[in-house]
Formats: sequence, C-alpha cells, structure tokens
Amino acid sequence: MDLEAAAQRMTGRPDMRFRGVQDPAMRAIQRGESPVVAVMPTGGGKSMLFIVPAFAAPGGTTIVVVPLVALRADMTRRCQELGISCVLWESRRPPDAASIVRF
Repeated sequence: MDLEAAAQRMTGRPDMRFRGVQDPAMRAIQRGESPVVAVMPTGGGKSMLFIVPAFAAPGGTTIVVVPLVALRADMTRRCQELGISCVLWESRRPPDAASIVRF
C-alpha cells in the first residue's frame, strides 16, 4: 500500500508530501511496525497518520482514542467527508462495523 499516493488521492493534491515527523512515522506504519509513536504539535499532521491508512485500506480497522468531545465531532466530520465509516464506541454498547472507532 503506497500511503503517499493514497494521501494524494485523498487530498486531491498530487504534489502532497508527508512532512517532518509524518514521513518516518508513515513509513513505519507502511512497513507494519507496531507500535508507532509520533509526538507532534498541534497542526503537525497527526490525524493523517490514522486517516490515510484507513482511507487506503477501507476493509481494515483503525482504533483512535480521542480525549475531547470537540475533537470527536471534528474526526467524525472529516471521516464522513472522506467516505470513511466511523463509530463512537462506548462501554455500554458494542461498536458497529467501522473503519475508524473513536473513544
């Protein structure tokens, strides 16, 4: 799976390139390394590290822990805009089938 090509398709920007910490983190994800830890500032592109693989492999499962309600709403909106299925998982109810599960 070529994640940079997937990111280019996803963003509609053929010149898009991973930048800074995104690049080695995305290469590690592409190689299937686990765990991958990437410490990045606000606006550093952390979301791309889980959205691009979910976009590139829609049959897979990505689990994302989102601590703030406002961020959950933003992640839901972004996934819906990209056609990535997502569901909020709460301990009181089981999750539906989804590519991204938000906590």
